[in-house]
Amino acid sequence: MSWVRQLANRLTGRASDADVRALSLSTVLYNQQGWQYRKVQSHELREGDYEVVSVSIDCAPQGLPGLWYALDGPGGQTEQAFLVPVTYMRKGALRQFDMRGPGGEALPVIGRSEYTALMSGLLTYQLEDSPTPGTEAALLEAALETILDGDPEAAVAASRELLTNGTVGGRPVLDPSRVNKWARELLTDLAKVWVLFALVPGEYAGRRVVLKYSHHAKQSADDASARRRWLGAAGLSTLPVKFTLSHPTGAASHHLEVTVPGDLSCSSLRMPGPVEDRNTTDSSDAGVVHGAASYEVEPDKPAFVEFTVPWAGMRATTWLVSSVTFAVTFLGLLLPGAQQALLDAADGAGAVLLAVPAVAVAFAAGRRESEVESVLLGPLRVWVTTCALSLFACACSIVGVLHDPFRTWLWAIGALASMTVALVLCAREARLILGRWWEPLVGLTAAFVLFTVELRVGDTWPRAWSEQLVAWSWVLCRWLVP
Repeated sequence: MSWVRQLANRLTGRASDADVRALSLSTVLYNQQGWQYRKVQSHELREGDYEVVSVSIDCAPQGLPGLWYALDGPGGQTEQAFLVPVTYMRKGALRQFDMRGPGGEALPVIGRSEYTALMSGLLTYQLEDSPTPGTEAALLEAALETILDGDPEAAVAASRELLTNGTVGGRPVLDPSRVNKWARELLTDLAKVWVLFALVPGEYAGRRVVLKYSHHAKQSADDASARRRWLGAAGLSTLPVKFTLSHPTGAASHHLEVTVPGDLSCSSLRMPGPVEDRNTTDSSDAGVVHGAASYEVEPDKPAFVEFTVPWAGMRATTWLVSSVTFAVTFLGLLLPGAQQALLDAADGAGAVLLAVPAVAVAFAAGRRESEVESVLLGPLRVWVTTCALSLFACACSIVGVLHDPFRTWLWAIGALASMTVALVLCAREARLILGRWWEPLVGLTAAFVLFTVELRVGDTWPRAWSEQLVAWSWVLCRWLVP
């Protein structure tokens, strides 16, 4: 017999208010997809390791008997409101929470003690055919309170003991074989989550409206290894970030939206589940990415969004700084008499070279940003600062008249490093434009630069150093540009 029919039968008899409320709650919780049509979960990354999660639910709240409340209104009047189970939420601290009604008005939500009493009554009702003879009601009530209001570890342990052995602290209280399927699901889920109940004005009962809530949550990158960070910064790899769906089985369709940070692009959004189509995946260079799916069973994996650094923006800026550093240091080695001319005009040359690091550091100046942005943009800022320090060291070698071979070595290392990074930063775009000519061009450029460096410094260091320099430069290029 359906709970709706049971409810009708109870109302024609002399059922207690607690039973009517428990049956009404069972009806709206079990059949959430019947009155929650569409849930849109939006994420916006903010400064540091947190995000703003905003959820809107297109629904027709059910004002069933037993769910009504009398609230104090303005002027001492009484207003009618009814309980609406909005969603399931993970147990833990809830920060900056806000609940809004269809007209943008703030909605009250029930508190912790009231929630425990409410759901304890629901679970007791669902388990009414399961207790063993002679069971102490207080013992079962204590176990249910632990499941609903205890720490997640203790709650999960109490739920497991109750459903597996039918005991509380080793003392039998119910027969696990007589616990219905939905009661099992409730006891398992409510040990890890809690139900958010809002008190909605009575005028919205049975009407199609949109309820909204928002809160802050922690968010960080999953794989932030050094290699992935540098490859992601160069646009050669992506950084996956997971987004846990908020009770996706509660609505007929669940939508996920993620705002792409201004200096990043999204190469892929994937909703969890076996089905993958145009609705469950998306990508965007800017703005918002969106995916949608329907779930009968809670997915065991989160949604994944993969971010990368586009060419336009910080990557192009870093490439420009690296190219300028390469041009300054390489031409200082290549042009005949360049080093001597700089030494003869040490004050002027030092002033010019010292001005370049100031500009480079200005490019590297960051702003308040999310951890995901810092993970991907951090390596670029580090390299811009490195280029600034390299040019500063070159300026000091001129002003301070650093003797050869150390001055030449300093300039050669700066030229080789900045050339390698400049090639890596533009590798993805250059490969798309040049196609099969990309690798020969890289080889010729590297060979020319290495040959020039070898001519300038080859007689100042051991031959084995030159061979190792060529070998490691090639290995680095192949490692960074797959």
